[in-house]
Amino acid sequence: MERTLQLIEEFSNLGVKAINIVGAGEPTIDPAFPLIMDKIASKGIIPIVFTHGGNLTDEIMNILTRTRASVIIKVNSFNPATQDKLVNRPGYAKKRDAGLARLIEKGFNAPGDGYQTRLGIDSVVCRENMGEIEEIFRYCRATNIMPLMKTFIPAGRTRFRTDMEISFAEFTQLSKKIREIDAKEYGIVYTVGEMNNKRP
Repeated sequence: MERTLQLIEEFSNLGVKAINIVGAGEPTIDPAFPLIMDKIASKGIIPIVFTHGGNLTDEIMNILTRTRASVIIKVNSFNPATQDKLVNRPGYAKKRDAGLARLIEKGFNAPGDGYQTRLGIDSVVCRENMGEIEEIFRYCRATNIMPLMKTFIPAGRTRFRTDMEISFAEFTQLSKKIREIDAKEYGIVYTVGEMNNKRP
């Protein structure tokens, strides 16, 4: 823990603006989570928490609120059976949905103080959910949530088989379709690789 706090100090001295809290496990169940979050916030750095959303208790919500954290929640599918299958955890989708609803209720997807949103949805694209990605993307745009898409990075409980993985060409084609939806339906135009420097 001492080394972690020291690293935050060093990051602050280097002018770091944000720190991603991400890993194969769930960060909000770490006993040191409150201390780490408060330390990051005390340095004027934005904590960006990647979470499954199933542990957003009153205490965790208070920590996220007081540290002005951004939150990225995993949504591979809005179909409970598909989502539970992909993460190999029965009941995951129900808890995730409750966590997502709570974040929206608390206004994490509302713009303010120089940022467009403090809430993002992270989707791993595979054969099981490829047909849902456009729906998830439109949901994000409709609710002012930042969409993130990626291919498989096998870790944690995720059930991964090579036959579930999509090709680079398929992912590229899907990304092109998403950009077209943005341009035609939402008036958002950007180039490949362009990053939005606003939160999260």
